Amino acid sequence: MKEVNKNVSIIKIGLWLCFIVVLVIIAKFSTPNQKEIKEEQITYTEKLQNLNDNYEYTYDIKIGEELYNFVGKRNKDREVGVKKVNDTTTNYFKENNYIYEVIDGGLNQISDLYAGINLDYLDINYLKNLIANKNYEENNSSYQYTLENVNITVTFDDKNITNIDIYLENDYYKLSFANINAVKEVHY
Repeated sequence: MKEVNKNVSIIKIGLWLCFIVVLVIIAKFSTPNQKEIKEEQITYTEKLQNLNDNYEYTYDIKIGEELYNFVGKRNKDREVGVKKVNDTTTNYFKENNYIYEVIDGGLNQISDLYAGINLDYLDINYLKNLIANKNYEENNSSYQYTLENVNITVTFDDKNITNIDIYLENDYYKLSFANINAVKEVHY
């Protein structure tokens, strides 16, 4: 009788050990290790680099008392959008360095689309160079730069830059971005 109880006890211990080993193996493979987590994170520098010439945008600009709104898409040297100022709406198309107003499906070259607006603050490469190697204050999902005569806040999500806010003495530029690197073609 003691021999049977001893064999049953050994079998029970063996089954418990097998169960514990299976649990340890499952736990090891079900949780990602730190190396895998780090590889999935995109650095702030990479987010800045990802913001190139391929995105959808909304620009809300205040120059003095005048409010401007631009909504559009950009892919390399082509851009299509709508500009609103007060009650005036302008549909536009840009290709290379030429700007056209879209009227009844046709194009009319114009030069005053950005009248009164500092184009440097709409140029992503200019902004990247402006804040490169500058000191910043880091918050949860933004970096704030205090430069001479201008304050810039760059806001981001897990993968991309989402907003760039530019504060000047009397002017304000809010640049919002979406579908970064996803705009395939731009047509008017």
